[in-house]
Amino acid sequence: MLILSALGYGVYTLLQRMTTQEDQDNLQVGMVTRGPLAQNVTGYGVIRPQQEAKYGDKTRGQVVEVAVEAGQTVHAGDLLFVVDPSEFQEELDEAYDAVEAARQRVEEAQRAIEDLTFSAPFSGKLVDAPTFRQGQEVPAGAALGKLIDDSTLKLSSYYSYAYENDVRPGMTVRVSIPDSMAEVEGVVDSVDYIRKIQDGAVLFRANISIPNTGTLSAGAYAAAAIPTEAGDIMPADSGKLENAREEEISLKSGGKVAYSSVMDYGEYTQGQVMVTLTSTTTGPALDNARKAYEAAVKRVSELEKDMQNTEIRSEIDGMISSVVVKVGDKLTASGTPVVTVSDTSSLVVEANIDELDMSKIAVGMPVEVTTGDSSDPENVPSMGSLVELSYEAKTDSNEMGGAAYFPVKIAIDSDGRLLPNMNVNYKINTTLLDDCLQIPSSAVIYTEAGVTAFVRPAEGSTYENVAEEVPADQIPEGFIAVPIEIGIADEHNTQVISGLNEGDEVYMTSASQEDMYGGVMVGAAFPAARLLRR
Repeated sequence: MLILSALGYGVYTLLQRMTTQEDQDNLQVGMVTRGPLAQNVTGYGVIRPQQEAKYGDKTRGQVVEVAVEAGQTVHAGDLLFVVDPSEFQEELDEAYDAVEAARQRVEEAQRAIEDLTFSAPFSGKLVDAPTFRQGQEVPAGAALGKLIDDSTLKLSSYYSYAYENDVRPGMTVRVSIPDSMAEVEGVVDSVDYIRKIQDGAVLFRANISIPNTGTLSAGAYAAAAIPTEAGDIMPADSGKLENAREEEISLKSGGKVAYSSVMDYGEYTQGQVMVTLTSTTTGPALDNARKAYEAAVKRVSELEKDMQNTEIRSEIDGMISSVVVKVGDKLTASGTPVVTVSDTSSLVVEANIDELDMSKIAVGMPVEVTTGDSSDPENVPSMGSLVELSYEAKTDSNEMGGAAYFPVKIAIDSDGRLLPNMNVNYKINTTLLDDCLQIPSSAVIYTEAGVTAFVRPAEGSTYENVAEEVPADQIPEGFIAVPIEIGIADEHNTQVISGLNEGDEVYMTSASQEDMYGGVMVGAAFPAARLLRR
């Protein structure tokens, strides 16, 4: 046991010395230098034209001509394609009929609402009137009685054609009413030269009006003598007095009685409200009729537009970036464009900025845009600027707790190399220091004592500020832990604000690597949260 233990210890000691020597031989060191340092935000995006027009998404008809092809340059007004919408003429005729039918339904619904209020059609007296109660349900067509205008009475009187030149409208007549033994004056309103045969004589008719003093009534017999210089012209026969106007009136709509002034022998003036009804169906019926009419009119407008827009022309100058239609295709206004015109003279990059980079950027910052490998020296970047920045965060809806990002737009001038829908890389230069101390980012080490750098002291140099809290077994042999204050960082280097001097030699390790010495985070030029995010 003693021999085995001694042998084991010897092997362990040998391996530890070999490992320590190998670590010393593989140490990577860097230098504290002075020079310019730029911080930037990088990512990728998609090229979009600042102005783009799509055609065919609302077009209907069979394509009879396609005048352009992809890559072709066009100007505003240039022909793109032609459709034949003649097959839709029958649809248009039907749409016109639908508009007229819908208009009639609107008028009917409006009249139904108007008919809920019934007014006297003329001045007169109502006879044979029913009695209505408030709240009573009455049907359309319910009789209200007979409205009589007897302020003036009418009399048709017949005379021999021997007097046809002696009787004229406007002549005064004497009207005798035997039943009441009264005689009143009347006026000849008109003369009808008809031919009525009576007792071997041919007669014409004079229509006479008689003001009612209040004692005359329709149905009484009367005879009208017409005085002339040659004597009275007597009628061939007596006639009956008639009311100037009488009419059976009834409700045009049904509903509940809200108001009624209907009474037997009631006197009414023209336009006076007699009955007001309420209905729960007329309002919705009018709304539905109006909606149907608007839909029918819209349909006609769409079809008329289809009929007129047979030649689809570009509205902007640009390049044909997409053509997905050919002669014979039938377009159905499916919402999918078939020709796209892009103004490629001015482009934008649509991209998303990580939430952790938002504090670093602002509108107006310069941007470099490249395609492919950005490190290739022959890949000359296109220059642009940040022109639009959204302050409303978005997240990946497919990822629970996903990182938030903010949409941005980068304006770039087109040099012919960049085309719509190309994927590109961008670099936003956010901070630029012309001259500063800097070390490789892998030399920045986070310890329990704070941000430090492991420095190999030059011969004869001393450091007043040393991180004594860092255990010696965590520091490479020949180095000391020096607290430092850091600033901005680019892809490779980090600014040193204080703690080091130009020419100092510092220990380097790979970025974001967990050190074996008690969990010291080394090479952490970026915050830990950012490293985990990436």
